[in-house]
Amino acid sequence: MPESKDIWGNDWGSVVSRKRQSNLLGGQTTAPSTPSVAPKRLSATLTEPVERKTWDAGKLETDFHQSFRDWSDNQTPETTGNLLKQLKPDIDDSIKKHLRQPSSPATRARARSIVMASLPRYDRHKAPLRSFIFTSLQGLKRVDAERTNPLGVPEAIRLTQQDLHDTRASLESELGREPSMGELANRAGLSIKRIHRVMSASVGMPESQLQQILSTDDDEGSAPGVLPAVQQSSIILRDMVYNDLNPTDQKVMEWSLGLYGSPQLGTNEIARNLGISAAAVSQRRSKIQQQLETVTDREGIL
Repeated sequence: MPESKDIWGNDWGSVVSRKRQSNLLGGQTTAPSTPSVAPKRLSATLTEPVERKTWDAGKLETDFHQSFRDWSDNQTPETTGNLLKQLKPDIDDSIKKHLRQPSSPATRARARSIVMASLPRYDRHKAPLRSFIFTSLQGLKRVDAERTNPLGVPEAIRLTQQDLHDTRASLESELGREPSMGELANRAGLSIKRIHRVMSASVGMPESQLQQILSTDDDEGSAPGVLPAVQQSSIILRDMVYNDLNPTDQKVMEWSLGLYGSPQLGTNEIARNLGISAAAVSQRRSKIQQQLETVTDREGIL
């Protein structure tokens, strides 16, 4: 058989023979083999969803999980707007409770600005978002007073009010909830009576009342003759019970009775603000009521 060579001079007979021999033996050709590489699973990357990292919601209410997480991950005008839109009912409700009147467009705009400035300080592991918003909007009281009467209050009272407002905000940031009046008094170094008198001062008060606030000592009670003797005694006993309570029970008592300028809230609202169950609030209320009755019976005050 004549030799078969290609144009390059290769012996095709030898090449074919080597290939046949390799196939029969189950081996490879003499040519070096290239290591096999497993093909990538493209289908997996196309069909398997990307999982988000586990996220601890803490005390954040369930209905805010998505909007708040979107805002936390990427603070854009869109995510901020979505979160504020969901918070609108709570903002309006807080305005109504703090100012005791329906919200106006100007007040809502001011409230939104306060909320936007406060949100970066919110710690979902410390308090519910609704409670944080309610506490953050307490500053509306001062803003509304300044708007309604530009003359203001005496400088000494105004500065003390501002110090108390800053102290309250600092405590709120630390505690993750609104501080009780007792906690505020301890931090500010003032008595509860003194704080209540100063915070109740408004620009509409007669000059004589404002001067009385400035001159009244901490250990003095209500002005003589203003309240009946029995009512004054009841207030003293109420304060005795209040001072013996822990901070959480103090807030329950404040919101239940509307003490020291606090709004009077229902059980469910108190539970949301404190981040506890309504049943727990009812139990604390019952305990406080028993203490009030015990002290009243002991002292003979009807």
